[in-house]
Amino acid sequence: RARTAVFVVFAMAGVAFATWASRIADIKAVLGLSAAELGVTLLAVSAGSLIAMPLAGRIVHRLGMLRAIGASAAIVLAGFAVAAVAVDLWQSRVGLATGLALLGLGIGVWDVAMNLEGAYTPQIIVNGTKEFIGSEREKGRGAIAGALSKPSQIGLKLRADSDDRRGRVR
Repeated sequence: RARTAVFVVFAMAGVAFATWASRIADIKAVLGLSAAELGVTLLAVSAGSLIAMPLAGRIVHRLGMLRAIGASAAIVLAGFAVAAVAVDLWQSRVGLATGLALLGLGIGVWDVAMNLEGAYTPQIIVNGTKEFIGSEREKGRGAIAGALSKPSQIGLKLRADSDDRRGRVR
């Protein structure tokens, strides 16, 4: 279930960004921006992400994975709304940059939260094949039992590495 959830959230983020990216040429025309002005305005997305990403780990730790993704998705939606109003109603480059900065903030936290979830999805390697077991203990036990049932065919090596100072095993 964890792997499917990570896939769905990655797909949602991709669709959200593709929706925005497909409108860039129209936005440039509506606001009458030069290529240079558009480029500087688009930097607002990166600025928002650069602000959010260093804080994202703390946000995820404080809110939890699901709430952090939900909150960042809401910020992304707010950024889209501000950008849409800025272009269609206000015809304001500053308003567009504000919306894009919100978009970047939301995407920054969303991206880090998704990657944290993907990084901590339990996995094992059996016979050279990576198995994502998520919370399915029986699948992991079955893979290990299958490998152990043929000891003459495989060289069995068990290894547990700590990947951080807290002693989490990967």
